[in-house]
Amino acid sequence: DVPYTHGNASEMFLVLRGRVQLTLGEESFTLEEGDSIEYSTSTPHRTINVGDTVAEVLWIIAPPTSGAVDLDQYVARKTLAPGLPKSNSEPSEG
Repeated sequence: DVPYTHGNASEMFLVLRGRVQLTLGEESFTLEEGDSIEYSTSTPHRTINVGDTVAEVLWIIAPPTSGAVDLDQYVARKTLAPGLPKSNSEPSEG
């Protein structure tokens, strides 16, 4: 995954469980359960799970941005097994 931007709002997230790494511009932060961070959605960013277990993160974006990620598609792309379609618009293999 590559860092991305969406609009110019304030984005905050709170790690509910697990351990994640946030790349924010040229910096990286490792956050664990109970940690939170706030940044501008216009700054290139990405988050990855760097723990040994599932990570749960609560994202809050205010105000909502018109370029916000379609969360249903985002979750599907992150959780589908290899060989399965990545979205409803992509044909399944086999």
